[in-house]
Amino acid sequence: MKNINKLTILTLAFSLFIACGNDKQKSDAFGNFEADEVIVSAKGQGELINLVVEDGQTLKKKSTVGLIDTTMLNLQKAQLVASMNSVRKQAANIDAQVKVVEEEIKLYDKNQKRIKALVESKAATPQQLDEIEGKVNIAKARLDAFKVQKQSILQEINVLYSKLASIDAQIDDYKIVNPIDGVVLTHFKKAGEVVMLGSSLYKIAPANTLILRVYVDGEMLHKVRKGDEVKVLTDIEDGKLFEDKGVVTWVANEAEFTPKVIQTRKERTKLVYAVKIEVDNVDGRYKIGMPAEVNF
Repeated sequence: MKNINKLTILTLAFSLFIACGNDKQKSDAFGNFEADEVIVSAKGQGELINLVVEDGQTLKKKSTVGLIDTTMLNLQKAQLVASMNSVRKQAANIDAQVKVVEEEIKLYDKNQKRIKALVESKAATPQQLDEIEGKVNIAKARLDAFKVQKQSILQEINVLYSKLASIDAQIDDYKIVNPIDGVVLTHFKKAGEVVMLGSSLYKIAPANTLILRVYVDGEMLHKVRKGDEVKVLTDIEDGKLFEDKGVVTWVANEAEFTPKVIQTRKERTKLVYAVKIEVDNVDGRYKIGMPAEVNF
């Protein structure tokens, strides 16, 4: 009887072992967590006055985390402002002269009408009329010349405004603004270093979501659709699996050989399709590089 009981226990244990093995094999795909990393680069060049980022630090979107030296830009801006003030004074001077000439023309017009009436009554000579008409024409020519000068000055002011706006935009670009809510993975520069346009400053990844990249073969591909909700399984204590959910965000259009991280040569020679699955990570359970399994 004891032998029968032992045999029964061994049979059940073997069955459970096989069942557990089958559960492991039921997963449709395997892969690792990664992040949609963003490398924040310098939009200007000069000394890095400050950069308040540390590895592992959580940053908010649109928060200012650093500044590149703007001394030269501020000097250029001051020169532009001085030039603009000078040009505005020229414009004001021309406006004053235009008013004087306009008053002269009004006076000449009155005299012209009066002399014309006197000529008709034989009380003035045609020469006097010609003389006043000449003065009117000269005054009008001066007025036209002033208007041309004013137009030229207005164009110059517009150019200065454009240059000033460009300088302001550059000064704004010299502020280092964090582009996304996320966690700093690593930083490449420190305060006091000189950076060039396009220099990498730090790398950041979204804090609340991670991407699980898995690979499926051609036979499994028909089960995978963008937008599908899938089961994500990760290892926990006692050899158990923690079940979560994710959403398929991308499926490769072309096949590739299984990545080299797959252990066996036989597996690496298979053609597979990469799949990206977005998984919520608000509680920080998942880490970049952590392995996981997926059931579609």
